[in-house]
Amino acid sequence: MEKFSANESRRTPPSRLSALLRSPWMIIAVGVWVQCFTGGSYDFSIYSQRIKDSLKLTQQALDSISVSKDIGANVGIISGFIYDFCPTWVVLACAAALAFIGNLMMWLSITLRIPSPPLWLACVYALLTANSQTFSNTAVIVTSVKIFPTFRGTVVGLMKGCLGIGGAILVQVYLAAFGTSPQTFPLMMACLAPLICMVAMFFIRPIRPVVRAEEQKWLNVLSGIILSLSAYLLAVIVLESFVSLGRPWKITIFGGIIVILLCPFWVAVKAELTVDESNMIAEAGRDEYILLPEEAKADEEAHSSSDISNKVEELDRPKTGEDASLLQAMRSLDFWLLFVASACGMGSGLTVINNMSQLGSSLGYSTSEISTFVSLWSIWNFLGRFGAGHISELFLHSKGLPRPLFIVITLGAMALGHLVIAFAFSNALYIGPVLVGTCYGAQWSLMPTTASELFGLKHFGAIFNTIAIASPISSYILSVKVTGYFYDMEAEKEAKGWVSASSSCSGAHCFRLSFFIMAVLCSSEYTFESQVPSNRRPILCHARRKVVC
Repeated sequence: MEKFSANESRRTPPSRLSALLRSPWMIIAVGVWVQCFTGGSYDFSIYSQRIKDSLKLTQQALDSISVSKDIGANVGIISGFIYDFCPTWVVLACAAALAFIGNLMMWLSITLRIPSPPLWLACVYALLTANSQTFSNTAVIVTSVKIFPTFRGTVVGLMKGCLGIGGAILVQVYLAAFGTSPQTFPLMMACLAPLICMVAMFFIRPIRPVVRAEEQKWLNVLSGIILSLSAYLLAVIVLESFVSLGRPWKITIFGGIIVILLCPFWVAVKAELTVDESNMIAEAGRDEYILLPEEAKADEEAHSSSDISNKVEELDRPKTGEDASLLQAMRSLDFWLLFVASACGMGSGLTVINNMSQLGSSLGYSTSEISTFVSLWSIWNFLGRFGAGHISELFLHSKGLPRPLFIVITLGAMALGHLVIAFAFSNALYIGPVLVGTCYGAQWSLMPTTASELFGLKHFGAIFNTIAIASPISSYILSVKVTGYFYDMEAEKEAKGWVSASSSCSGAHCFRLSFFIMAVLCSSEYTFESQVPSNRRPILCHARRKVVC
C-alpha cells in the first residue's frame, strides 16, 4: 500500500521536470487519456450484430453476453480492494491484462479464427473485456478524488465524463483505422487499451493532497477543454450523418481529437509553473476530507444537531462524511437507497445501449444511423456525467442543496425518455436516448460522489464499486428476462410459431412493453424518493454540509 513519508516535507525540492511528472495535474491529464481510451464497453452495439450472426444466437442469448459485459464493467469490488491494499500500478496492470485477453479472444471468436465458443465462454470473454474498465476506472477516479478532495464533484464529473465520451472517441479511432469492419473493433481495443494503461502505470498514484487557491481555476480550464472536445465530436457526428467521408477525412478528424486531448498536458505544465507556495491554504493526509473555510461553521452546526445525531446512532455507523468500512456502510439506509436508485437508473440505461442495434433495426434505421445513435449516446452520456458533477457541486456550495436530490430528478427524466422510445414517435431514437443517456451519465457522476461524502474516502473504492453492482443485476433482469424475452416472443409471432437464431422482429411492438416496464420502474423509484418524509431519508442529509433535511 502506497504511503507518505513522515519526512516528505524535509526532502530536497525536486527539479521542475520531476515536479511536473509527479504533480496532481499530470495525474489528471493522464487520467483523462485513460478514461477516453478504455471505455469500449459502451460501443458493444457496434459489433453485437456480428456476434449474433457469427455465433448464431437468439436475441435473448445475445443479451446474456451483453449482461456479462455489464457485470464485468460494473462489478469492481475486486479492483476496489486491490486499490486499497496494493500500489496503483498493480490495478492498472490488471486492467491492461484483462483488456488484452478479453478483447483478443472476442475478436478470434467472432472472426472464426478459433472454433465457435459456447455461449457461456463467449460471456466469459465479454466479462473479461469489460472488467478491465473497472480496474482503470477505479485507479483514476479514486486517485483523483483523494488528491482533489475539496472539489470531488467536479473531478468525478470530469473523469466520468471522459469515460462516457470515450465511446464516441473510440468510434472515430475505429473509423479512421479500420473503416466499417465491425469485427475489427475488439482487435483495436486489444491493442489500444493495454498500451494506455501501461503508460499510465508510471504516472497515476495517490499523492498528498494540497489545496491551492488556483485549484478551481485549472479545473475549470480542464472542463472547458473536455467540453470543447464534446462539441467537436458532436459536430463530426452530425457531419457524418449527412456526408459520406473518405478515409483521409476520418484520419484528419482523429488528428483533431488528439490535438484537443494534448491540451490537458499544457494545463499540467501551466499549473505547475504557476504554483505559488504562499497560496497553499491547507494540507492533509491521503484519506482526510478537507473542509473549505466556509464549510467549517456548517460542519459544527450539523454535528451539533441532535436530530442528525439521532439518525446516525440509529444507523449504527460512523457520522456522515467520516470513514466507514464496507460492512458499516452496508448497515446504513443511505447505502441501500443509493443501491436501489442505481439499479433503476443505471440498469435501464444499460439495457437501452445494449439493445440499440436491434432497437434501431426494428424501427427501420440504417446501420450508419445506428452508429450515429451510439456516438450520440456517448455525447449525452458525457454531458450527463460532466454536467451533474458541476451542477451538483455549484448548488451544494451556493444553495446547500444535497447531491442526492439530483439523483431523484434524473430518475424522473429517465422515465420520460423510456416512454418516448416505447411510443416510437417519429425520430424517437434522436429524442429518447438523449434523455436516457444524459440521465444515465448523471447517475454515474452523482453516485460515487455521494458515496464519498456519506462514507468517507478510506474505503471509497470498495464502497462505490459495491453499490455499482446494482447496475449489472438490474441490467440482467431488464435485458435478458424482460427485453430479450419479449423481443423473441414478438419475433416468434411474426414467424407464425417458427423461430430460429436468425429470426428478427420489425416494428415498434418489438420493444414497446419492455420500455413501458423500465419507465414504470424509474418513475416508481422517483416517487418513492420524493415522498419519503424528510426525517426518514438520511440520504438527503449531509452532516458536512449546511443542509436542512
